Amino acid sequence: MDPLAAAIEPLIPGLRRYARSWLRDPAMADDVVQDCLERAVGRWRQRRGAEVRPWVYAILHNLLVDHQRQHSRRGTAVPLHLVDDAALGRPADQDVGLHHRDLLRALDALPEEQRTVLLLISVEGLSYGEVAAVV
Repeated sequence: MDPLAAAIEPLIPGLRRYARSWLRDPAMADDVVQDCLERAVGRWRQRRGAEVRPWVYAILHNLLVDHQRQHSRRGTAVPLHLVDDAALGRPADQDVGLHHRDLLRALDALPEEQRTVLLLISVEGLSYGEVAAVV
């Protein structure tokens, strides 16, 4: 395995988790992670000795911020033929649903920088120094 792949490949699961926690859309998150990996590979020689993990997370963070800005202006459209009627009429598990909703609202209520720091440290396990390099 070449050094580039050896450095980046172990980061992919964490990058996916971080993107999914931001976007809450697994397919879109995977697309953004793929864009991140393409940029990291394309700019590998330009990183100037920066540590790989915070450098790649910084690329992903910037892509997520850009994506959120673009989609906050446009909104999200879902074609009706993709909506499962059975899923719309199914009763939700109230306890899990309420807890999940409250957690997402609390995360959304945080300023962007605080939310980023919280997710990178508590979910992804980055050190404070690595997070400082990202944000």
